Amino acid sequence: MKTIKYILFLVTIIIFSIIGCKKDRISTTLEIRVVDEQGIYVNGASVKLFKTQSDMENDTNQFGATQMSDVNGKVTFNNLGTDIYYWFAEKGCLNNVNGITTTPALDLNVTRVVSTTLSGTGTLKFINQSTSPYQVYINGYPLLVANPGTSYSYVYVPVDTYYLEAIQVNGTTDKTYSGAITCGSTLTFTFP
Repeated sequence: MKTIKYILFLVTIIIFSIIGCKKDRISTTLEIRVVDEQGIYVNGASVKLFKTQSDMENDTNQFGATQMSDVNGKVTFNNLGTDIYYWFAEKGCLNNVNGITTTPALDLNVTRVVSTTLSGTGTLKFINQSTSPYQVYINGYPLLVANPGTSYSYVYVPVDTYYLEAIQVNGTTDKTYSGAITCGSTLTFTFP
């Protein structure tokens, strides 16, 4: 009988030890809800978590494993520190690049729920075929001086219509172009 009481006593101590340890465990959590521009949950979007904006932009030093959003657009990252986090979410040509989000420092043992919106993007490409440099304007704003015989590509450009003006730096040639970027497309301006 003493052996049974002793075993029950040990089992009780083990159970209370386990329960006590769970309370001390850090359970800081970040829950991200992925939605499209209409606010509809996006199922099957990949979400990567990073501790710095630079890591996110360069896709280096990812924190934890890539997660896929469920039917409610949800991914959950558990056991995090009380840090600031950045994330990149995408599905096909939809991503959150033009609305990159970050958190303030997370609170210990608290679940922070945030949402991120995916929008369509494409690529904008410039090709300067001449032997002269050109000042390039996009929608009336100066973008770059395109060196002779070079090309430039910009990825994750929002879906929209774009107007380009290419003005020869030391000359008189002035060309205008227009075109639209659709989700996943490449809009190429070749000048002169």
